[in-house]
Amino acid sequence: MKTSHKMEGSASDSYEYLTKEEGPETELQVGEAKLSKIQGDASKTIGFDDKGVTPLHGRMMREEEYHALYNGRNPATGQYLSKYNQMMEEKGKEFTRTAGWDQQFAPDKSVSVAWAMADGKLKQQIAQAHTDAVDRAMQYLEKNHALIITGTARKDREKAQGIIWSRFDHQTSRDLDPQLHSHNTVFNLGLKENGNWGSLDSWQWYKHSKIIDRVYQAELALRLEKVGFSLSENQKNGFKINGIPKHVTDRFSQRRTAILEAIEKYGYKTPKGFDAATLRSRDSKQIIPSNVLHDIWKEQGKEIGFGPEQMLALHREQKGQFKGQSIAKLLSRSV
Repeated sequence: MKTSHKMEGSASDSYEYLTKEEGPETELQVGEAKLSKIQGDASKTIGFDDKGVTPLHGRMMREEEYHALYNGRNPATGQYLSKYNQMMEEKGKEFTRTAGWDQQFAPDKSVSVAWAMADGKLKQQIAQAHTDAVDRAMQYLEKNHALIITGTARKDREKAQGIIWSRFDHQTSRDLDPQLHSHNTVFNLGLKENGNWGSLDSWQWYKHSKIIDRVYQAELALRLEKVGFSLSENQKNGFKINGIPKHVTDRFSQRRTAILEAIEKYGYKTPKGFDAATLRSRDSKQIIPSNVLHDIWKEQGKEIGFGPEQMLALHREQKGQFKGQSIAKLLSRSV
């Protein structure tokens, strides 16, 4: 599943939201700040570190770099990358600009349940399959649907030579259920052929959102099949992992009250700041240490007959079996 949202508010608020929740264990350890590598061909042309100018590409996103790019500025100089924006600032004229867009990708609930019940190497493989698939989908977006708005009437379009984004991986839904999903912050900066920068036409991503999501689903299916899972088509989210009962996926699609009841039932302590006022908020995500959530999920899985042992047995049963025509190939035909 892919969704796209315009980024609004301040750079600080946006960065805090993206970095406050622990993510898949392949990305960070519990308690560390969530960071992600800077991606996109355009990120190879700008950046800085303590010793001088170096490309941003492939580096972990720093907060000051996020703020600069969010506001359309070069992290190395503080100046606007767009010559028009820089000119307007130098002349003291007011102007507005869109900071960027959040491209979100999430797998079918069966994938998140499999990840939540798995341990060790298998858990890491599932999370890695998701993040690798997200990266491939974003690379497809950059190569095929990144256009820059040009012309005096802003009616013309030019193919971008590159864009800049950073992926932030989250592991829970707002209801504190297991839900692998990734936010890709695409900054409103498109690199032109002449080396200048312009605003991106986000309508291209909305118009082609289904095919971009199809790329993600096909890439994810390919990787999960290589891990050994048996898959079948799912009209809503591309595909699902076979053998995970519907009552299990339904159970892990409940409201956060189930998790809060489990915290009390199993005697887990909530972190500082997780007070009653926050609990009453339906809109804000709550932070509970990953190890606590994982233990709760596994206990809940055991109670409904699908815990870590059943997950391991299912994977062993499916691994190496002939699955007929690859779901990944079926999905890729529509790309």
